[in-house]
Amino acid sequence: MESMQDFNYLVNKSKDFESLTAYNLQLRIDKQDMVYVSGDKYQRKVLIAECEIGEECIVLPDTLEDLWIAKCKNMKNMRCSLNKIVLLENATALRRCFLCDCEGIECIVELDSSSSSLCCPVLDKLEELTLVGLPNLSVLVRGEGVATSPHAFSNLKELFICGCSGMRKLLSLELLQGLQNLEVFDVCNCEQTEEIIASSDLNAPSSDKFTFTCPKLRRFFLEDLPQLKSICNAKGVMVCDSIEEILIDECPELKRIPVQLPLLDNGQPSPPPRLREIKIFKESKEWWESVVEWDHPNAKNILQPFLKIIEWRILQ
Repeated sequence: MESMQDFNYLVNKSKDFESLTAYNLQLRIDKQDMVYVSGDKYQRKVLIAECEIGEECIVLPDTLEDLWIAKCKNMKNMRCSLNKIVLLENATALRRCFLCDCEGIECIVELDSSSSSLCCPVLDKLEELTLVGLPNLSVLVRGEGVATSPHAFSNLKELFICGCSGMRKLLSLELLQGLQNLEVFDVCNCEQTEEIIASSDLNAPSSDKFTFTCPKLRRFFLEDLPQLKSICNAKGVMVCDSIEEILIDECPELKRIPVQLPLLDNGQPSPPPRLREIKIFKESKEWWESVVEWDHPNAKNILQPFLKIIEWRILQ
């Protein structure tokens, strides 16, 4: 198929999608684009590339599991959200969403009083979200303080954000608290990112630390974030006893790692029970030794056996 009109006509007119256990609808996909699409985890796919979108919404099959959109431009250079260009309300089977090189996307979902009830079922079921090369993306959910469902992204297991230079603050506290099933969180090459968790949400008058729990997080990677100053502010503490891998590289402004270590009976910290390694590149070794702080003064000594210095960087 070569046009959005043809694509939408096929989806609207066909009644076969509900009965199909597998399908792969492609619009302007070439072999080079296919390198981004891997695995057979999901059998019902829609792949769209190099289209002008915005004049009419993309219609999706109700049974769609895997949505991939790349190199698409918005008509008249409009900036918008994913749910303004794609009809998401009926795609309640959607499990994975991959967005790449779409300059017009400013947020993934824009919620208001009329749209929140329609979009939240999709957010509730999504398991994997990959965002690559979206320079105007500023937030995941816009209007979340008013209309975000408490279950938004509640089934999300993997979140990858790469090359999204407009994201200064990645997550609101409200959104983070819904990510109780998150297992993998990778952020890289976001030049303007200053905070992972917006500090404005943690500025309560109380002097007590605020604890937020990521009970299933096993991988936490931060790479090439030159402006990153904090994961959260000084009051925030992350509890993630399930953590297995931590990688921090090229984050020269970052000083504090807010992961709370379990305490023994004698008050000394112990490593998280599932921790396998903390990885840093050779160039960041001095930063790790002289700059990085943990809340407990003995944390670095306790974690030293898990530290892995990576000698070689793979260039992509």
